[in-house]
Amino acid sequence: MEPADAEKSIVSIVDETTRSVGGHWTVYSEPTAESCAEAADDGLTYTYILMQDAPPTDPAKAVAAVEQLWKDKGITSQQYRREPRTRSSVSAAVAAL
Repeated sequence: MEPADAEKSIVSIVDETTRSVGGHWTVYSEPTAESCAEAADDGLTYTYILMQDAPPTDPAKAVAAVEQLWKDKGITSQQYRREPRTRSSVSAAVAAL
């Protein structure tokens, strides 16, 4: 995958994910490329983070929407529990060769 294609892929899945949850989201971190030590010599990792302005009214529904979207896209995920936060965030990263 070419670096420009990897960046488009990250932006696309993050944007689709935020739409599936709903609400208003603000860019916390623009798409950023960094070297990826776990990839080939010229590998990159793209990170793009959006923050939801207010928590979803039904967090379980939001999680289910994201899980379904990602499953439909062939993205595997695993839930984990964290301390409650006042804001939600969505981020994604992909390594490109």
